[in-house]
Amino acid sequence: MATLVIRHGVANYDSWRTTYDDAETLRTKHGCTQDRVLRDPNDDELLVVHEFPDLDAARAFADDPELAQAMQTAGVTGPPRIEFYTDA
Repeated sequence: MATLVIRHGVANYDSWRTTYDDAETLRTKHGCTQDRVLRDPNDDELLVVHEFPDLDAARAFADDPELAQAMQTAGVTGPPRIEFYTDA
C-alpha cells in the first residue's frame, strides 16, 4: 500500500473541485483505491490524499502528464508539494 499526499493552493475551490471530480478516470487508471480532500478553513490551501496498491502506481499517477494538465486547468497556484508514504 502507498499513500500519495499532494498539498497546493487553488485560485477557486469550486472550479478546482469540478476538475478534480472530472479526473476520476485518471485516478482509476492508476489504481487509486481511496481519495480524500482536506481544505484549510482560512484559505484555499488543499491537502489531497490518495491510496494506491503500491509505490509504483502512486508514482506513475504523480508523473502522468494528464495530472499536470488537470492541475493547470483546475487553477492550482504555485508548484504542488508531492510526497509518498508506504506502510511501516
